[in-house]
Amino acid sequence: MPEAATTPAPSDMPCAVLVVEDEPLLRLNAEEALSAGGFRCVGAADAGEALQKLRQSPGEIAIAVIDLGLPDLPGEALARRLREIRSDLPIVVASGYSPRRLRSLFAGMGGVAFLEKPYGTDELVDAVRAIVDARPLDSAGSADGLPRAEDAQATAGG
Repeated sequence: MPEAATTPAPSDMPCAVLVVEDEPLLRLNAEEALSAGGFRCVGAADAGEALQKLRQSPGEIAIAVIDLGLPDLPGEALARRLREIRSDLPIVVASGYSPRRLRSLFAGMGGVAFLEKPYGTDELVDAVRAIVDARPLDSAGSADGLPRAEDAQATAGG
């Protein structure tokens, strides 16, 4: 007799990563890499879709990986809007901008790490894992436990 399928307890479920990327192939590659790395992915093609998905499931999404150049809203504005919904949401910003420019755009905003484009899939998984491992996975966790952007960038191959 086959065993009944069981739903894992919430603590056993992989954490969800909101992947916001307007280029379909890049989004698919990121989602596949993160899934292979043990994460559950929620994809969004633009800022509006990302905000909608976070509003629908604010407690399920543990981290957001966002592209800076989105068609409907700049990435730095999206990061601030995501934080209006979840003030403790860690964010990884994927961009080809220089680290200096990124620090300027996100000045005063803690809990943000940077991943330089183009990045490899291992670099993406490592950057997300470094942040997830550095903080509690529940939505009550503090973003203060995040590594500094420079640390995450170094972890991501920088």
